[in-house]
Order: sequence, then structure tokens, then C-alpha cells
Amino acid sequence: MTIAQVRRCATIYSVNRLADVPADLSKFRAKFPSNGSDCAHFKTFKARDAFRKKMISVLKRFDGTMDAERELRAKEDDWNILLDAVRNDLPKGRMKAVSVSVFANECRRSDLKPNQLAEKKIEEICQCMPPEHYAIIRKATKYIQELKSISQSKSLSALLPVRDIVLTSGARRSPLRKLPDCLNEQAETLVLQIARGDYDEILDEYGRHASDGAIGVFRAALRKFVQIAIELNILDPETDPLQKVFEKNVFIECMRAIIADQDPSRSISKRTLHTYVGRMIAMAAHCGYPVDFMKQSMKTNRILRQGYADSQVMAKQPEKFCRKLLGDRTAEITFHSLHVTFMDNSKRILRGGQSSPNDEYRINRFGVLAAMSSISLWGSPLRIENLRNLQLFGPEANLLMPKRKGQPVKITICGKETKNRRPIDAQILDNRTRAVEVLRWFIQEIRPRFPTASNSNYLFPGYKADRLSSTAFGNALYSHTRDLGIPMHPHNFRHGLATLYLRDHPGEYGQAARLLHNTSATVRKHYAWIDVERELFEVQREIARKAGFRHED
Repeated sequence: MTIAQVRRCATIYSVNRLADVPADLSKFRAKFPSNGSDCAHFKTFKARDAFRKKMISVLKRFDGTMDAERELRAKEDDWNILLDAVRNDLPKGRMKAVSVSVFANECRRSDLKPNQLAEKKIEEICQCMPPEHYAIIRKATKYIQELKSISQSKSLSALLPVRDIVLTSGARRSPLRKLPDCLNEQAETLVLQIARGDYDEILDEYGRHASDGAIGVFRAALRKFVQIAIELNILDPETDPLQKVFEKNVFIECMRAIIADQDPSRSISKRTLHTYVGRMIAMAAHCGYPVDFMKQSMKTNRILRQGYADSQVMAKQPEKFCRKLLGDRTAEITFHSLHVTFMDNSKRILRGGQSSPNDEYRINRFGVLAAMSSISLWGSPLRIENLRNLQLFGPEANLLMPKRKGQPVKITICGKETKNRRPIDAQILDNRTRAVEVLRWFIQEIRPRFPTASNSNYLFPGYKADRLSSTAFGNALYSHTRDLGIPMHPHNFRHGLATLYLRDHPGEYGQAARLLHNTSATVRKHYAWIDVERELFEVQREIARKAGFRHED
């Protein structure tokens, strides 16, 4: 096996420390004899996984990582005593010790003892770690605090931090506290009035109803301002009506408080704040309140102006994902084959026999991700609510499986159920994509394993409810795509497909809009940066050509 083959294999199988592959490959050749076709002889997932683990192990030995980690684990220090206490004193201590062990090794590298732990020190450590590892640090900190609260040993207490540790960076969003019943009822009434549209006296009906997503934004904006007004004591929940929040002095005080709030669990982005103010204008106008001062703030306030500018381009996280697909051929191939990868993972566990309830859960989870990916990649990149609402049976079935050979699998969703009120009528591509094969496999083999499957018409039944939650989809997809090197959320299917299409078909925003069931203006707004960068590259290439250089040089 040559160094080029090792590097290629390491890239394909997402091996760590690729840059540290040494020039001397004698140990590699002994472990992995070459057959002239790189890793083509690894046909099964089990073989590929074993290869990846062996290569990671070898790479760690070459660059000294394994020896360094072994030395850290064997080191006799305060962290070892603390780890023993976690294992022995806490419920499920052996499981909790895993997170604490990872945290301990990072602290040892920084020469940080347990009793020296503080928020700033931990933040510095986190900055040197991948973002996805922050959750491990939070868990470890929580377990150390738990140990501190039950410890009766003076010697152990001396090893623990004196002050309680409260991490703020990266914290999950804390939900707003529930509004008092009287205000909550007024808020819901107002939001539903806005959602149902204007009244048509001729036909004695209201206009088109807003989507669930749009209603949610109105509700969130109103709840945010009302809650802030209550905290500032400028809105009395017992005596004041909800509409007081639309008065000028209340609005201005709430805006100042929202902008000044630096708590990561409560603060909102400039983009979101701009959206909320827009919804507040609509609700205030509906209630007959003057909105000139709100509209003026949209023009004069620099925070809101920046929020508007941010809303006209793709957000940073989706753009980062799209750039990875554009610049990494391996990531692109992985993205297009997610449905097959997830199906293979589920089948692998099935072949091994379920030895625990966790295996059953993983089989079902991989199966759901396989079906979800086959629909999103090779049918229609649906938004998560439309995806989880797909019905396989019943009078409202909108995923239509063919009754005869040769007929396509169709997805039909009426306009009133989509975010932008555009109906969806698509079919899933068959043959070499294997999308229909994966979907049939899920329906026949995996779906019946859910306890509610027999009583549910939905394609994705839940364990207790008649369908899976959007949180279940999102958490499972992110967790397993992170392992594949392309961490993504369900909405990234839409971003990824549009990005790859526009890369190959510059400027065809109308076709991309049909793919996403959206407007050309919206697609152009979010994906124009692809064409801009391509045009800049072409200009640079032309300048180099006129200067006598070739692009290959």
C-alpha cells in the first residue's frame, strides 16, 4: 500500500490525523497488504469499520498520540482520585466517569487541577476542542458538581472546586417562562386572528390561513416582548391588557433590554430581532395602534439594519455546510448516499442479532434516517413538518406507493399544508439511486417494529405517539451524520441539493426554485454567493491567462 493509497483510504473513511501519515509505510504494509485497488476489497460495513479503527490506531502510534493518552490515563494525580469517586459514589458512576475522564485529560494537558476549575478556565479549554465536544464538558462539570453536593469526605472535598461552576457559553436555549393565564389567552387570540387573514364580506370567509411555522413566529415575537415587559415592571399582568406592549415607551424599553441582554441562553440574533419587530408591526397595526415609530426604528436602528442585511443572505451555519459539499468530493458522495449508508447500518445490527433494547432502538433509528434520506435526496427535499406528516395509509395518504410495476412513488401535498402555500407534487427517482428500494425496505422491515405502527397512518410512527417528533428526526440525523463527517440538520437536505444543482447549472434559479417548491427570488437571495464566487474565479483565471499563465500552473 503506497502513501497515496493510505491518504486516499484515510480520507474516504474519515480517519483522524491524516496530516500525520508518515513517509515510512513499512508498518502499514505489514498490516494492510496492497491488492492494487486501494480499499475495494472491503465490501462490508464491518470490514470497513474494522479497517478504519485499525488505521486510526496505527496513526496514533506513529505520531505518539496513543502513548501520550496512555501516560495521561496512568498518571497518579488528583484527577485519578476524583475519577474513582465518580465511579464509586455516583449512581451509574461508570457511565458518568467516561465524560469526566475526557474532561480530566484535557485539564491535565493544561496543568489544571480539579480544585482550580472555574468558568473562564473551562471556556479556554473548550476553545481548543471541537464544538461537538462541548456537551461532554458540560456533562463532566455537572457530574463533578453532583459529586461535590453528596461528598462527606474532607480529603475529597479538598480536591473539588470551592465555587459552583456555571457554564454559559454554548448553553441550550432557555424557554421563556409561561405567561400568566389571562395574558396567555389574549396572546393566543391575537395570534390566531392574525393567522386567519382578512375577512371577505362577499364570501363570508377569512383569507388563507398562515402556516404553522408562520404562526409560531408571531407567537414567539409576542411572547418575547410581553415577557420582557413583565420583567421590567412596565406591564402589570394583573391589570394591564396585552396590547400595552404596542405602546411606544413600552416597545422602546423592551427593545433596549433585548439588545442589551448578553445571556447566551436568552439572547436572540439580530436577524431574529428584525423578524420579531416585523411581526410586532403587523400585530400592532391589526389592533389599531400607530406603528410609525416601529417602522422608523427599522430604518434608523443599526441592530435592526444589520438584522435585515443578515436576512438577505444565507445564515453562517448552512453556508458552512454548503461550502463543505462544494469543496469536498468525499463529503458530496457521502451526502448523496446517506440513504444507503443508513440502511446498511441498520441491516448490520439486524444480522448481528439484537442483544439489548438499545440495539432495537438503533435498528429503528437507522431505518427512519434511511427512509427520510431517500425521500429528501431523490424525491423532494421536504421541510421537517411536511416530512413527519407524510401519511402512508388512510383517506389523506400523501405518499402513494405504486400498485403496479413501473409506476413511480409519488408525494402529493396540498398548498395549505406547506410553509409558502405552494403545493408539492413530486416522485421519487428509482433505479440506480436505490431510493425506492430503501423506502420499500423501511416500510416492510422497519416500520412494523414500531409499537404504534398498526394504529398509525403516518409513514414514521412513534413509540408512544402516532408519529415521530421533529426533535427525534433532528437529533438522530445530526448525531449520525456527524460520525460520517458531514454534521447536518434536516433542513440541510434543501440547502445541499440546491447548492449542488446551482454549482452545475449557474444562474438557473427557476429550476432550483422548482426543486425546493419556492420562489426564484428567495433562491437567488440565499444562493447568489455561489455564482458570485464562480464569476470572481473566472475573472482571476482570465487575468492569469492574459498574463501568460495557465490555470494548471
